[in-house]
Amino acid sequence: MIRFLAKPAVVLALAASLGLSACGNTQKDVNQAVFLAVKSSIQQRRGEEVNVTPQEVVQTLSRNPNPISLVDLEKRGSQALMAQIQNNRGYRTYATPQRQTVTVRGGMMTSTRGIGGDLMSSYVEELLPVVQSRSRGIAEYELRFLNSEDISYTLTYTCAVHVGAPMDVVSGLVNETGVMMQAICTGDGPSFTNSYVVAADGEILSTRQWMGPFNEYIAFQQIRR
Repeated sequence: MIRFLAKPAVVLALAASLGLSACGNTQKDVNQAVFLAVKSSIQQRRGEEVNVTPQEVVQTLSRNPNPISLVDLEKRGSQALMAQIQNNRGYRTYATPQRQTVTVRGGMMTSTRGIGGDLMSSYVEELLPVVQSRSRGIAEYELRFLNSEDISYTLTYTCAVHVGAPMDVVSGLVNETGVMMQAICTGDGPSFTNSYVVAADGEILSTRQWMGPFNEYIAFQQIRR
């Protein structure tokens, strides 16, 4: 069982200024989705105590020299600090002390282990370059899971990528301005919208992604690159 700490304290620490200029209905809808995603990620849930404090973030950064991220399982109202333990050809794996893991490529989550309902792997070869280039586009996207009989199955999506406004990401030792990107995806399973804040070098600093029917949305926030 995953031992994430209860309630997000500093997940998706994006600037609150969402003064985006509307460019038609599509841009207005994207901006509204951004606002709702950020609000959902930082608001307190059902009066639960905040357990991950800024002091704990500082302690983690001082004790571990590796890249550190904060991961939030929104559906469960739980979160954890994770440290990078592996970098294999651009796929970076972050882990809790109990070895629950999230693997990312360019900051985009591609798989999980040990949290239940895991995303076993994903095809991001089309979606990731579009998001990293901070441009509009259409891309195929695949998510692979195991069913109750441990048989692999794939959900295939087509994602329309939209460009939002500049966003500040201020969290831990990360203090950068990126561009908010939205991927609106439809396909074999439930439709969803993923959000990414992309730095000038193409790295995704902060993301909120649909990770399957069991976990639904998970947020991943870098606090040290």
